[in-house]
Amino acid sequence: MGFFRYLLDVFSGRIAHWNETGSKLFSELNKKLKSIENPDGFILRHFLESVYMLIGSLLLSRDDFEGKIDIDVKQIGHEQVHQLYHVLLGYFICVYYTTNPSFKEGLKKSLTDIMGEPTTTEDLLHAFGSIGIRSGIKGDKGRIDMLPIGTEVWLKVADILGVENRKDGALLILFSIVCLNHYKVAVELINMELMQLIEKKPNLP
Repeated sequence: MGFFRYLLDVFSGRIAHWNETGSKLFSELNKKLKSIENPDGFILRHFLESVYMLIGSLLLSRDDFEGKIDIDVKQIGHEQVHQLYHVLLGYFICVYYTTNPSFKEGLKKSLTDIMGEPTTTEDLLHAFGSIGIRSGIKGDKGRIDMLPIGTEVWLKVADILGVENRKDGALLILFSIVCLNHYKVAVELINMELMQLIEKKPNLP
């Protein structure tokens, strides 16, 4: 079934459009990351890779989203894709630096550097951070309740994409779970690189 779906996406031009929008922006952002020093650089890189996979599965209705959401990727333009990257990167970074506060200022600046929209970045991170505080996120590596923030993120994503059933509870929970899974994958890779970096530079925060 997956192979036939892939062929359909190819012949319909969906894959070509995704490559021209989502994949192209991914490459552009990845190049900008090369000028950012580690560890901020590789932290953002792993989150960028996870966001790329997440947006791709969402817009192409692949994997967990197959049959659950109806989006015509060919109607999604460069500006909308840029907004998706901005929102989801902001989401992942906010959650990460809330439990790893020593990285907060560096990651905020780095996100602004690659996205090029300081006001939007500040507004996103402030909004997500405020929800986190209300829902019990603590800067001392306390428990994180991802659902309240995930809800806000989903509503922003749904607005960008023009999803009609944006308040569907099942879709919200699905999106939150998929986001969390992608976040966890990125954090595992980040932790591995941090351990390697600490071995070389033990005075890192």
